[in-house]
Amino acid sequence: FYSGSVSLVDLDRSTRAKAAVLRLPREALTDAELTQFLDSMPERYLLANSTENMLAQAISVVNRKGPVAVALLPARHREAAELSISAADRPGLLARIAAALTGSRLEVLSADVYSRVAQDGSFEAVDVFLVRDRTEGVDAVPRSLKRLERDLLEVLDPSCSLPAFLQSRVGGTSGRKTPNVTTEIVLDERGSREHTIVEVFSKDRPGLLFLLASKLYELGLSIRLSKINTEGARAADVFYVTELDGKKVSTDARRKEVKAALFAAASAEIV
Repeated sequence: FYSGSVSLVDLDRSTRAKAAVLRLPREALTDAELTQFLDSMPERYLLANSTENMLAQAISVVNRKGPVAVALLPARHREAAELSISAADRPGLLARIAAALTGSRLEVLSADVYSRVAQDGSFEAVDVFLVRDRTEGVDAVPRSLKRLERDLLEVLDPSCSLPAFLQSRVGGTSGRKTPNVTTEIVLDERGSREHTIVEVFSKDRPGLLFLLASKLYELGLSIRLSKINTEGARAADVFYVTELDGKKVSTDARRKEVKAALFAAASAEIV
């Protein structure tokens, strides 16, 4: 479980990870720029990503000129492409990114959501997604990047209606036939000192991450950390959340409200 604390062993591993990234040949970033990026990222990021991918992400993030930056990272998986998406962090951002990925016909197999403080003091999201094209597989992902960038720019506009955007892209389709999966919502108050851990087990389908992230935003819950995983037809999505005041979900009534809303979202269509 993620508790917000870091062991001495992890600190040593992350220090060695930073040093390994700094040793990689590069032209796009200075040592100071790369060091600032690595120092701004949480320890779990340094422990979970390869040195080559961290360098590729650093180049993309530091050199971002517009509202969003998308980078195709060095391949580590045969079945999926790895994307870095960075943008100014704000409430509801994960839902908007998920909408763009769905609109671009990309299935999310895994996601790691990170946040950092940029050099100008602003908060920035640096998210990593394992994706594949819904019909053409992993080989089609590089061809989807321009479309994804356009879709991200569209959904990041505050005036964009996400349901209308998704209706125009994919309608109410639930995708290909897959085995039934029982939906289960679990709220864990013990696994983290600072966050309520929300676990959603459900049948995977296009737009599921968008539906869940949107519902958490509507509930007034801030997503501090997210781990998305898909195995076959089953999605196991984990969100570390707090109330807007930074506190955990604290009452039985509130927990029942969250569980009921997420259960409904996991069963809804993207319309």
